[in-house]
Amino acid sequence: MESSIIMDNLAAFVSIIVPVYNVEEYLQPCIDSILGQTYSNFELLLVDDGSTDGSGAICDTVANTDPRIKVIHKPNGGLSDARNHGMQYVQGKYITFIDSDDTVASDFLSIMVAKAEEQNADIVQCSFALQEKNLHTGTKSEFSCNGSDGLRRFLIRDTVYVAACGKLYKRELFQDIEFPLGRINEDHCTVYKTIYRANKIICIDYALYWHRMRAGSIMHTPFSGKNLELITVADEIRLFLGEEQDAFREEIDYYEYKTAMILLNSLFSSEARKDYPIEKQQLIKTLLSLNNTNPYLSFKDKCINTFLKISPFMYGQTIRHYRKVTSHGT
Repeated sequence: MESSIIMDNLAAFVSIIVPVYNVEEYLQPCIDSILGQTYSNFELLLVDDGSTDGSGAICDTVANTDPRIKVIHKPNGGLSDARNHGMQYVQGKYITFIDSDDTVASDFLSIMVAKAEEQNADIVQCSFALQEKNLHTGTKSEFSCNGSDGLRRFLIRDTVYVAACGKLYKRELFQDIEFPLGRINEDHCTVYKTIYRANKIICIDYALYWHRMRAGSIMHTPFSGKNLELITVADEIRLFLGEEQDAFREEIDYYEYKTAMILLNSLFSSEARKDYPIEKQQLIKTLLSLNNTNPYLSFKDKCINTFLKISPFMYGQTIRHYRKVTSHGT
C-alpha cells in the first residue's frame, strides 16, 4: 500500500485521543506503538483523567520528546468524559480512539488513512487481536457499506463492531455527538450514531489494533447493577431513529434480544445473581418475547428460549457450569 502518497497531505491529518487513568504499567508501550507509526501526520492527545499513579508524569515526559503530543490534565470523570474532553482539542480531518492499555500495529494509521482517502470513506474499521500476540491476523479482505446497512450489521453484530476503538472516523461524524457520562457501555450508546451518519464504511479483515486483557479494565470487572443499563440501549436507538425506526425493527429487536442474553448469562454466572431477582425475570421476559419469525433468530437461539421456558433454574445451572469449566480451560 502506497501510504507515502498521503504522508505529507495536511488534509489527511489524524487526531488520536488516548484517555489515561492509572495505567502507568501499560501506558509507555501504548505511546511507543503510536509514535512508531509509519504514517507521521498526526497529533496525539493524551487526556490524563485525574490519574493518581505515575501516568500523568509519563504523559508530561513523553510530550517533551515529540511536538505532536499534547497532554490534557483534568479531574477524574471517567472514560466518556475523557474522550469528550479530548474531542474539544482535535484539529484533524480524522479521529481515532486508542485505549491506554492497548497497542496498535506500526501500519495502523497508514492503512486506515489510505483506505479513507482513496475511497472517500467516513469510517474505516480494522480487526482486533489480543495484545499478547501482536499478530496481523485476517484475510486482508474488505467490505464496504452505507450507513443504513452498517447500522443493520451493528445491530445484529455482523462485521461492523460495537467498539469505538479500531476505527478511523471523519471528524464531522461527531458533531453534536458525545459519549454518555457515567455509563460503562459508552460504545454501545455512541458508535451506532456515527455509523448511521456515515455515507461509506469500510471494514478491513486485518488485525491492526491489539487489545490487552487485564483484570482491572472496564471490560473485565465483576458484574454489577450498572451492567443492566445496557438493556436500555435498544430503546435509545429507537428514539434516535425516530420515524425511521420501523425500517430497522427486526434488527433492533434482535439487538435487544442478544443484549438480554448476554446480560442474563452474566447475571447467572455472577455471585451477585441473587441480588437482582426482578431484573432477572425482566431479562427472561425480554428473551421470550421476541417473535419466533424474526429472521435473525437462529436455531440455537430458539433452543435456548425453549430451555428457559421449561426451567430458568436449570438453564442458570447449565450456564454456571459451562463458565466454570471454560474458565479452567478444560
